[in-house]
Amino acid sequence: MAGAAARAEAAHTSAIVQAYMTAALTRAKRMPRLETLTRRRPRKTRTQSREELQAMCDALAGAWGAHKE
Repeated sequence: MAGAAARAEAAHTSAIVQAYMTAALTRAKRMPRLETLTRRRPRKTRTQSREELQAMCDALAGAWGAHKE
């Protein structure tokens, strides 16, 4: 349910931003370049270690009732 709530909040925020941008652009004397509006900053990501991935898989397997031999 937390994921569904986060998704609904993100959709709501997106709708508000879209309405705000539409209102702002209708008042603009000059239309800004599309690239300045759509450019996204790259996210900082890191690679998962083998140990982290194994721990997650073990937890998932345990939740599903698997037994390690």
